[in-house]
Amino acid sequence: MDGNQVTPNDEMTGADMDAEISDLASSLRSPTVPERSHPDRPEQIEPDKAGWIKPALSVVLILLASVFTVLNVMGYGPTQTRKTGLSEPARDHRLQARLKFAVTEVENYKDHHGRIPANLQDIGLGSGTGLTLVHLPDHQFQLRATDHNTSLTFDSTTPEKGAQS
Repeated sequence: MDGNQVTPNDEMTGADMDAEISDLASSLRSPTVPERSHPDRPEQIEPDKAGWIKPALSVVLILLASVFTVLNVMGYGPTQTRKTGLSEPARDHRLQARLKFAVTEVENYKDHHGRIPANLQDIGLGSGTGLTLVHLPDHQFQLRATDHNTSLTFDSTTPEKGAQS
């Protein structure tokens, strides 16, 4: 027999049968909803319904990593250092101007004191300027200016009075 069927037996009264039939009928009318294990927590998603989440997140993360990599390689990424400064011709011109100023200062010092300054600090050009003073015999000198990969030299012994190279 089916487990939902009620069979009369000798021990059941009419009231017991009516109660059991009404319980059975009410259970058929309103389906039972299983209670949650904890009222504050939502039901867990079944694995077959949530199977797309991990692959989708993986694809999104791979795409983001690829975009940042391409941007960094091209020089536009957030971690890329921006190249600032002067163009090559402007940098050379600035280097020539710095060398010319230093040569003028050394010659003014030589005219005023009768000798070449012992170092560039004596004429107000401190370290970190990219300038190097080299003493030569007979109160002559060389002055080198260096900036990145460019170097210029003034030599007071040359016939053209300080040809630069």
